Amino acid sequence: EQNAQAQARWKVTQTLQALGEYSTALRSGYRARALGLEVSSELAELEHLAGAGHEPLFSIILTTYNRPELLKDALASVGQQSLRDFETILVNDNGVVIEPLLANYDFPITYVRQGRNQGPAAARNAAIRLARGQYVVYLDDDDRYLPEHLQVLAEALDAHPDRVVYTDAVFILEK
Repeated sequence: EQNAQAQARWKVTQTLQALGEYSTALRSGYRARALGLEVSSELAELEHLAGAGHEPLFSIILTTYNRPELLKDALASVGQQSLRDFETILVNDNGVVIEPLLANYDFPITYVRQGRNQGPAAARNAAIRLARGQYVVYLDDDDRYLPEHLQVLAEALDAHPDRVVYTDAVFILEK
């Protein structure tokens, strides 16, 4: 059944692309891939066609302060998402230098370094001002998303558009 859904979603994607609705087609294509359809090269073309104007489904707001080792795990969990319709906004709340870590990930990261430590709320607010996604999701540097996290959220939002949808993350204890 999941394969049939993925195929149907891909047909919708192709129709939208033919109509010149590249951003909407890209969103649909991401959903087809999350359902298991292998369309990476086709999605790369759609990403190019949609360009910088594509507004992702999710804006992942990730905050960090002096925990680069935990941050690596949090970023790795973002990179393992089956649904790739997201942007990542990482705010370093004036902690240790982490810029060299950012080149290790195959998804775009908007990086903000606070001029002084202002706490998690201010870091999240700075990221929200930059968010372009339809929905905002949070991830702290000591948390990890499971690989289906965004896909489950997207399905729940589709099924219940008039409700607040919440999921949890795996908490990692610092040693």
